[in-house]
Amino acid sequence: MARGRKPQTNEQKEAKGETRPSRTHDNVIALPKVDSVPPPPEWLPEDGKALWNEIAPMLYAQKVLTKADLPALTHMCSMHASHLKLRQAGLGVNAAETNALRGYFAEFGMTPSSRTKVGTSGDKPGNGFANNGKRPARTD
Repeated sequence: MARGRKPQTNEQKEAKGETRPSRTHDNVIALPKVDSVPPPPEWLPEDGKALWNEIAPMLYAQKVLTKADLPALTHMCSMHASHLKLRQAGLGVNAAETNALRGYFAEFGMTPSSRTKVGTSGDKPGNGFANNGKRPARTD
């Protein structure tokens, strides 16, 4: 049973500009961030390593890549490589595998709809009440 939109982390809320203490969670575990972009695991197929080398630097630059994310990132890259191998062989991929891979991409913010939920770091929404109900001055 669906319960609505997934809860957001404090980092996601801060990236959107939400800084009110009443909107943040006190019981969130802060996971250690990675110190640098980690290399892909040696056992990953070449297509998986290529995806890792594209995505890991982007996640690191956005300061969202933690040590706990590395197994999920590895699994996503492995699934992606398997999909490419099947498609290059002319075989189909079943819907469950496709949805699982799509879910991983969404968790890491790599789909258009998942990117709309959190702004990039540094984006701050404007104050809609800055003019206090007055219309802006005309510049004709």
